[in-house]
Amino acid sequence: MFFHLKENNDTKKKLDTFKIGQNKYYILGATYISPYASGLVLNPKVKGLMLDTTWHALQNYVISIPTLLIQNVGMPIGFTFALTENEKIYDDFFVRFENIFGFKLTSRVHICESDQGTALLASVEKHGMVHLSCLRHLIVSLKTNTFSEQVSELIKCQCTKDFETLVANYSQSWASLRDENQKAELENILEKVGL
Repeated sequence: MFFHLKENNDTKKKLDTFKIGQNKYYILGATYISPYASGLVLNPKVKGLMLDTTWHALQNYVISIPTLLIQNVGMPIGFTFALTENEKIYDDFFVRFENIFGFKLTSRVHICESDQGTALLASVEKHGMVHLSCLRHLIVSLKTNTFSEQVSELIKCQCTKDFETLVANYSQSWASLRDENQKAELENILEKVGL
């Protein structure tokens, strides 16, 4: 476990403390990497990494639990926690992994699934990974505009036939749009999901 410690709490936040000898330090964050993480990452069955954060696991901190995806099963390989969700919370994990095991996690795992948060996207791009949007997060990001439900149905299709049927149905109603604002709204939401 690698801690980020500080002698004085100038963050204006309630922080946990850590004692080393007689000295008390404030915990800004930490990174833990499981001893079996290297063996899992080297497994050729690993197809990707899932990254996200939660505020519910540790009081006063946000936590990220990088999870390898192996044949539709998630295997956590450690965690990082910090005061805020930013690019550093993800980068710390990648840097610590390389320092411990002597190779970059991203040299073996090239795909990352996550939400569309700016910190996550920046870290994934920085480490040269292909980003896949989590379907649930993508659908939530569509919000509730005029076309959200239809576009959501399109991206949830499980086969080409269903997709083509929906495209044919929606295309007829969308072709009749006359309002320029609605057309722009439709184009924006379709572009967001890559259609």
